[in-house]
Amino acid sequence: MKFFLFAILPLILISAAPTLQLKLISLKNKDKINLSIGAITLISFLAGIIFSILSPFISMMGLSPDIRCATGCFGFLGLGFLITLILVPIIGIFSYMSYLKKQKNTIAIENTK
Repeated sequence: MKFFLFAILPLILISAAPTLQLKLISLKNKDKINLSIGAITLISFLAGIIFSILSPFISMMGLSPDIRCATGCFGFLGLGFLITLILVPIIGIFSYMSYLKKQKNTIAIENTK
C-alpha cells in the first residue's frame, strides 16, 4: 500500500490530464459533447497543473515516518509540469488540425451533392 501511494498514484495523477484530454477530444470528434477543442485543452491544462501539485503531497503520504527528506517526492512536481506543458498543447494543436481537416472534408462532400 505504501508503494502505491509513493509511486503509482502520483504517476497516475500526472498522466490523467493528457488522458482526459484525449478522451474528451475523441468524444468531441464523435459529436457527443459540445465543448470546443480550446476549452478541452484549457481544462486539461488546469487539471494537469492541479494534479502536478497534488502528486508530491500524495507521494509523501507513502513515506515512512522516520524519513525526514522528501525532496525526491517533489520530482513528481517537475515531471508533472513538464508533461503538462509539453503534451497538452501538442495534443490540442494536432487535434485542432485534425478537426479542421474533418470539417473541410464534410463541407466538400456536402458541396458535391
